[in-house]
Amino acid sequence: MKPSAAAAGSRLLRIFLYFLALFSLLAFYARTISSRDPGSVFFKAWTAYDASYSSVRAHEADDYIESVNNATVRSTPKASSQPGLCVGIASIARNGVRYFKTAVGTVLEGLSEEERADIHLILFIAHTDPSQHPAYSEPSLHELPDQVLLYNPAEVDIDHIRSLETDTAKVSGREKALFDYTYLLKACEPVNAPYTVMLEDDVFALDGWYHRTREALASAEKQTKEIGASNCVFPKDFFNH
Repeated sequence: MKPSAAAAGSRLLRIFLYFLALFSLLAFYARTISSRDPGSVFFKAWTAYDASYSSVRAHEADDYIESVNNATVRSTPKASSQPGLCVGIASIARNGVRYFKTAVGTVLEGLSEEERADIHLILFIAHTDPSQHPAYSEPSLHELPDQVLLYNPAEVDIDHIRSLETDTAKVSGREKALFDYTYLLKACEPVNAPYTVMLEDDVFALDGWYHRTREALASAEKQTKEIGASNCVFPKDFFNH
């Protein structure tokens, strides 16, 4: 082979090897970021639904709750007299599973004292007999929230609510769920917080949820004001002084 032909072949080989290395890196990167995407060719059904972050967050939340239950935490901060958020979580006991304490733990774990002071937390045990809920006997339920909400016989028809707790009523309709949601919303009214947040008892709040929520609310307020200002119609002589 002539020297020029050998040099050209060597260059082609290097180009091919560079391309192969680059393609392999890109394929590895795509596989890494797309393994949980059902629309991707790199989707891995056997690992896509692993609760990687949720498991870590649940562990953090449960450790926090247990530290309160075991009295290893000296004191837990509470809301200020003028909180910015009223956060309500209603819960009923479920057979074989317990989400509630983990949900509460994820909402509170990691908050600074200033952040906690901006939150009025109401935990609603939605049973006519609250002792039916396993969390009712735990110290954390009474230590962590600003308010433990129970049905007040002076405000509600306890017999009717009790009838809604039967298995037949649970299957046939959502009346009790809607009633509980409204009851919890009304409990937030006296707090006079600018914002109310209703959460299910099986959700996980990620670390940093508070400042993200605050940023989203501030952005929404700004956009609302801008839209409102752009739609204002002033009298002709408004600026003529």
